[in-house]
Formats: sequence, C-alpha cells, structure tokens
Amino acid sequence: MSGAGETLARPARALDVETIARYSVWIIFAYFAALLAIRLSFSGSLETDEAQFVGHTHLALGYGNSHPPVYNWLVAGALWLTGSWAAAVAIVKTAFLAGTYLCIYDAGRRISGRQLTGLIAAASLLFLPQVVWKSQVTLAHTVMVMFGVAATLHAIMRIRERGNLGDFLWLGVAVAAGAFSKYNYFLALAAIVVATWSIREVRDKLFVPRLIWPVALVTVLYLPHVIWAVAHLSETTERMARLAREHPLYSVVDVPALGIDGLLAMAQATLAWAGPLVAVWFIVWRLTPAEAPSALDAGRAIAARFFARVTLMSVGLFALVILLADLHSVDERYMTPLLMAVPLWLAAAWPLELRGRAPVHFLRTAGVLVLLMLTAYPAWLLFGKEQLAHPYPQFAAEMRDEIDGPVAVLAGRQRLAANVVIRLDGARIWSAGDEPPQALLVWRGHSEDAPGALVAQLGPEYAPDGPVRRLSAPYANLSGETMRLSYQLFQRAP
Repeated sequence: MSGAGETLARPARALDVETIARYSVWIIFAYFAALLAIRLSFSGSLETDEAQFVGHTHLALGYGNSHPPVYNWLVAGALWLTGSWAAAVAIVKTAFLAGTYLCIYDAGRRISGRQLTGLIAAASLLFLPQVVWKSQVTLAHTVMVMFGVAATLHAIMRIRERGNLGDFLWLGVAVAAGAFSKYNYFLALAAIVVATWSIREVRDKLFVPRLIWPVALVTVLYLPHVIWAVAHLSETTERMARLAREHPLYSVVDVPALGIDGLLAMAQATLAWAGPLVAVWFIVWRLTPAEAPSALDAGRAIAARFFARVTLMSVGLFALVILLADLHSVDERYMTPLLMAVPLWLAAAWPLELRGRAPVHFLRTAGVLVLLMLTAYPAWLLFGKEQLAHPYPQFAAEMRDEIDGPVAVLAGRQRLAANVVIRLDGARIWSAGDEPPQALLVWRGHSEDAPGALVAQLGPEYAPDGPVRRLSAPYANLSGETMRLSYQLFQRAP
C-alpha cells in the first residue's frame, strides 16, 4: 500500500519519466537500429578507421598500429557472414556502442535501484561528443575500449550488489574485452583496481576467492597476445609516436624532459570530452532545486566515491605518464577510457531524480540530441563531401576495364586504397616487401604524373604500363560536387 500511495502522490511529469525508464533497453536498441539502418542505407564505402581492416582480417595475434586482434577478428567474422564490408564494420561498431549504453544504463540502475537513474546515466552519453558523434561516424578500436571500461564498471556494480559466479565471469569477459581493445585500457583498469581496494565496502565484495575465475579467464585469453606483443614491440608501441608529436598550440611552453605542454593538451582534451555533459548537468541541477534537502543514502555515497576515484585516478595516472615521458599531444579520443566513469559519477553524487523536474528537463534535452543524430547524421551523408559519399563504385568500375589479374593497390591514404581494393577482384593492399607482378597507384586530383612519393615506394623494379588515367564523378549524394581521381598501372620487371 505504501508503494501504491507513493506512486499516486508522485507528480504526473515524474510518473511519465519513470514509465519511460521502464523501456530504456528497448529505446537503446531502437536508437542504434535506426543508426545502423542509416549507415547501411546511405553508403557502402569505408571511412578512415574502417578502412584499416582491409588487408588485416587474416587470423593473427596482433595487427600493428598498437592494435590487439579481437576487433579485426570480429570484423572478419561479420564480413564472412554478410559478404559486405560496410555491413561488417557497421554491425561490429553498432554492437559495441549499444553495449556501452546498456552497461552504463544497468550500472546506473544499480546505483539507486531505480530504472530512472539508469536512463539518466545512459542519456548522459548523448552529451559527450566523442561518444554520440565521433564514435558513430569515424572511430573503431576506441569504441571497443569504451565498451570495455563501461562493462568493467558494470561488472563491479553487479559484484557489489550480488557477487555470484556469473557476476565474476562477466568481470572476466569485460576485462578481456578492454584488454583486447586498446592498451590505454590498462590505465583505467589500474585506477579501477586501486579505487576498489580503497573502499572497504567494495573491496570486501570483490577480493574474495571467486576473483580467481576472472583472473584465470583473462590470463588464458590474453597471454598469447602478450607473447606476440613483446616479440613485436615496435608494432605494439607504434601509436606512442602520436603522443610525442609537437602540439600546435602548446609547443611554446615546452619544457625539456617534462611534458608540460602535454598536460595542457590533456586538459584541453578533457574539457572537450566531458565539458558539455558537466555543463548541462549542473545547469539542470541549479535550475531545479530539490523539493526538500536530502543526503545521499549509504549505498549511493559508496558508488559516488568509487566512480570519483576511478575518474580522478585514471586522469592522474595518465597525467603522470605524460609529464614524466615528456609527451606533447593528447587527442580527445585518448581520454575515452579514462573518463567513462564520469556519467556514473554524476548520477551517483548529484542525482537529478531527487530534484523535482530535473529528470524531465535533462531527458527532454537528451531527446533533442537523439532527434538531431537521426537527422544530422543522414544530412551529413546526403549533403557533405564526406568520405562515405566518395564515388568509389564509379571509379572502380572504370578501373576494372583496364586491369587484368591480381594487383596491389598503393595510395597516399589507406582509405583510398581500401575502397578501391574491396571493389576490384583480385586486388589487395600494397605492403612493404610485397612484390606483385603489377601495382596500381591511385591518388586524389588530376595530374600528368604519378606522385613521386608513391613511385618511390614501389621501387626501381616497377615501370609504368600505360599513361596516367584521370577520372571524375559526382559525389554519391546531393552535394552536387565532383571528385577527381587519377591512377596508373605499373608492371614489375621480370
């Protein structure tokens, strides 16, 4: 009776959002089904990060560029099932994105026991540009590391609440997913472990004999890759060079042997990554004061401390690495595994559902962003001169008439080569040490001669087999613009 009385006494608007929250899982599925349909309806081409998988779907323990192998395996499996490169990369990405939202939703739900808390936490992801937009349109492995951290936090919340064998096995799966995504996951994992150990109520639930099961699972799954990574250290650490690049804004404050400029770049990346969500959250918080003062209950206070420590320790550890290693450039996407706990920290420490109409305002704003994504994303594909609108099918059709037999495609950008390769029978990506009987050089624009840098990559044993061919075709959308492409076939001397 008391529960019914509380429901009847609840304001109509609050009851509406509570009702909507019951369908959170279905809302998430519907949102990503719509985005997947948009992606597959508008383009069969590959964008920059998607193109990196072409030529790297063979079974291997690592693929260079500091990338563990599982994402490539999943793309290979999806390609085998669908026969479409666009479908393969889109399905894998969409599955990880939907999984991230679901994990954040359920972790948020377990903070308070209310589905509304989970919906607010999941909706918070819509205010993070790297999650709602960048991940959808261009990122790949970063999407998997995002899921890995979200799943790990979700597993900790499940263990804190119940702690059965299934929860511990899920922790093993989550950590394995994170470990197989990107190596910066381990910064977040270290922070999660330390934060867990520092809070007795969480430590007593996690550090029990059952913990041996996820540890054993991760060890068995990850050890082969560790052996490969140590044996191929240059490939494993390849992306570190990007952090060592000079930053265009902060190079003037570069201090020898200390990454002061890198810390400034990191601060900028952190603000760009989390700033929009934090700003919206506290605007709503301030505009809708609580109906009555209330302190956080014990369980929620523990969750707030946990997520706060995970976030601050992750960021602090990365800052220490940047400072001591004298690194200079930090892109926003590098902050993704370190800041994934921010929505849950906000949901636990500053609960909007305890402040009158705050959930209504927040979820309405989130709904506007959903509508924007479902309209801006197709508009971007329809009217922009973007990579997914490039007229690769027309270009490949014209090339096909002049190319006979296997050919290795070499271009200034992997994206260009990959989109040609997937449309030419017998074509593959050129690689160092490869000596195919013929090679196809492809480049943007019209010119009389092939770019010298590409010719130099082929080496002196290759000679032109015919003139430079220049192609033009309209972008595959409503932009009305034309793309120009040139190519030339080269033959290897006997």
